Amino acid sequence: MYRPALGERPGWIAEYTSSLRTVDPLIFEEVVLVASAHLIHLTELGLIPRSAASSCASALLKSLNAREEILSGEYDDVHESLEAWIVGEIGEEAAGWIGFGKSRNDQVAAAIRLAVRSRVLRALRQAARLREVLSSMGGRFADWPMPAFTHLRHAQPTTLGHYALAVEESVSHHWRSMARALEEVDASPMGACAASGPSLPVDRRRVADLLGFRGVVGNTLYASGSRDFLLTSSSPAAWLLVSLSRVAEDLIVWSTPNFGYLRVPPEHSASSSVMPQKVNPVTLEVVRARAGEAIGRLLAMAAVMKGLPSGYNLDLQELTLHSLWIMDEAARASAVMADLLARAEWDREALRRDAAGPGGEGLAQDLAEQAALRGVPFREAHRSVALGLSAGRGVGEVAADLGLPPPDLEGALRARTVEGGPNPREVLRSAGAAEERLKKDEGWLRAEEERVRSARERVLSLLRGLASGRG
Repeated sequence: MYRPALGERPGWIAEYTSSLRTVDPLIFEEVVLVASAHLIHLTELGLIPRSAASSCASALLKSLNAREEILSGEYDDVHESLEAWIVGEIGEEAAGWIGFGKSRNDQVAAAIRLAVRSRVLRALRQAARLREVLSSMGGRFADWPMPAFTHLRHAQPTTLGHYALAVEESVSHHWRSMARALEEVDASPMGACAASGPSLPVDRRRVADLLGFRGVVGNTLYASGSRDFLLTSSSPAAWLLVSLSRVAEDLIVWSTPNFGYLRVPPEHSASSSVMPQKVNPVTLEVVRARAGEAIGRLLAMAAVMKGLPSGYNLDLQELTLHSLWIMDEAARASAVMADLLARAEWDREALRRDAAGPGGEGLAQDLAEQAALRGVPFREAHRSVALGLSAGRGVGEVAADLGLPPPDLEGALRARTVEGGPNPREVLRSAGAAEERLKKDEGWLRAEEERVRSARERVLSLLRGLASGRG
């Protein structure tokens, strides 16, 4: 590869700007696939001598098993390293065609999109598994009373199934956001070249089809010089991590002896190095920490983008590692939470013990509403119940003072028949609806996974044909 004579750069400066040790190992196969699709298309157009195209195809196939060797070179990035390696394999005359009609700019943008696409699909797959576990919990624990909290204080009674479905709805929200973001990722920048495209009559949509993209990024300058799609796809993955961090906090608190609602599986725990009694929920703590890091990485991405002029700038290289990290962590955290929740041991008696709150105060609203239904203005009833409780009297005693029957836990749950409420029958209905939504979403996800897998196999098949002289 021709490089302008800028003088010898000290090794530490070259290493400072190189992506060979950070991003490139994560997108190596995608870079090879993009180069392969481009080669196939230029060969279809008759723009590359058949013998050179065949030699390049053979080298590209071989490169897939030589990642470590290729990335160990003293070059700026995977593109230079791959081209230099191919020159070493087949000679400069044939390898000289490998860079025809494309730039590192559009090639890396396409490779990153492929890498992000696969990671979004992986995160969706793991989050779907988590949704499955949560929906199942909704049905299994539909009638297990527990307290609902606001401000981390007893609020109203609910059920464990109702809580699980609240988490499921949160995960589903971010699942749909990631699925929508996939549409923005799934477009090809190939043919944009450095900024304005090549002077060759390439069909951008043919290359997009070869790589399994649904379409092309419309403007060539935007295609090669923007990473908006990274922000768009990283954001919902980061927000999923934030939501999972909140769930992790619930489980960490509820698994303490102070609450005793659940026992974290031993595989997700670690003992203290000095205190024999300590068993700590370490995977939950890591989920909580990684969510914070995801926020930081997302902000770093935005900060890098905000000051750039139009077109490609090397600053954009920094966004890729942050984005792929967020995607990978969204998948891993979802897998951790699914495994933990599937095997956690819940203490039904401890949950029920606290469901109505100290002195039954979690049923105070029910008592005030009973009084209102008998003609007492609600604010007056609210004040009367509040004064009784603040005087240290239990809900049953306050009810007697008001001449009302004391509210009971099961009755309070049965009364909450609003759609999406904790009435056990409604929880069962909601759990069934969540399972139906998941079936539909998983059908779509399987189709997307198969489309991507088929595109990869098609490119490799065409490349093998070209290498053998049949293409």
